[in-house]
Amino acid sequence: MLQFITYPQGNLSPVDQAEKAVEGGCAWIELASGETMEADARTLVERFKGQDIFLILQDNVRLVDELRIHGVALSSADPKHVAETREALGAHAVIGVRVTSAEEAAALRAIDVDYIIYGVPADEEAALNAWKKFRLALDEAAVPFHAVASGEFNPSAAAALRAAGAAGVAVSVPIATAQDPANETRLYIEALKRE
Repeated sequence: MLQFITYPQGNLSPVDQAEKAVEGGCAWIELASGETMEADARTLVERFKGQDIFLILQDNVRLVDELRIHGVALSSADPKHVAETREALGAHAVIGVRVTSAEEAAALRAIDVDYIIYGVPADEEAALNAWKKFRLALDEAAVPFHAVASGEFNPSAAAALRAAGAAGVAVSVPIATAQDPANETRLYIEALKRE
């Protein structure tokens, strides 16, 4: 599964980026933190109403709760913060947590986390090596969460990461800054389907 993360510094607004990614077939949008997040979130909730689009926000727990958005992606893997977020949002919300190591992920085992996000390099070989090492460490630590590979890699690398055990792949800049973001999204979707 492809996750698109909006890029606040892109030429297109985050709302336009999200709409282009959806046009290209992406159904999982993460709205990145930024000055316009609240207005953008309200706009996207309205635009995606009645569509099967999974929308999450970076770090803004209050807004997720207020707008009844699907979930939140937390930048901090601090177990206390993650547990407080789960308590605040309840069991229905989806919570993703960015981690920098399998040890950070393992520290969350007792908390109701839906998925973890792990950043890898853009280069395909380096991304695969980093991912395989991380995946092995997760298995050795018996970490139960779905794990998503995140980075600025190309469609070929996205497919290779998925084949190497990533539950999903998260991409931002390559789609957000593409000349045709909808078509770029399609390239990722097609590569992932071939995997």
